[in-house]
Amino acid sequence: MLTGWPDCIWFWRNALHIPVKWITQSQQLSGLVAKAALLLVPLQYFLLTQFPGGFETDDLVATIIFQLLCVVALFLTSSLFGSVVFAWDLLLKRRKIPYHARVRAWSVALFTCWGLTVILLCISYMIGRHFFDKHADIVGHFLCLEYGCPRGYPREDIPTLIAYFAYSLIAAVFIRALPLILNQVKIAVTVNQKSSFDDPNLLAIVLTNTVLIWLLYPLAT
Repeated sequence: MLTGWPDCIWFWRNALHIPVKWITQSQQLSGLVAKAALLLVPLQYFLLTQFPGGFETDDLVATIIFQLLCVVALFLTSSLFGSVVFAWDLLLKRRKIPYHARVRAWSVALFTCWGLTVILLCISYMIGRHFFDKHADIVGHFLCLEYGCPRGYPREDIPTLIAYFAYSLIAAVFIRALPLILNQVKIAVTVNQKSSFDDPNLLAIVLTNTVLIWLLYPLAT
């Protein structure tokens, strides 16, 4: 239980982070993440063809171009925030972490959160298509029922923003909890504790990922 500002600061700095060091410094996990990234191509294709008024199933070239746009946007965003954090460290004269390590940490965290968000959205659309008999994800469906989506879904509006925030938050919390889960089931993952990586803040990654997909995915409709 948090009892004061010192505990809140500790929780912000230590508990609320994406375990990038844990992912990148483990050979097993790095290989698993690399293989999982290949699955995102067909999953992203499936997702883009689920949006009402979006890509058709035979728009293969267009979906590939859009996926490349997403990757470029993620890379530029992670580079930007990595640079900002690096400059902030220099300004406050905190522990000096190399610029490339900052950018890589943000890139890994953002790409991992985005990838898991895509997986969650695909599962949600498959469930929604089965139960609602239309192209809608579960969260978006109930938000549109409650608040209305007169311009459609997804769009650059509040219901879509809330839905994507929910998926991004679930993805990030799962990534954060994964080391604890594996530890509970006695699966050891070796990590180099002397790594220069500094894990990005979980809420910062969630908000960044939410805004990115909120801006990008409506372009596909």
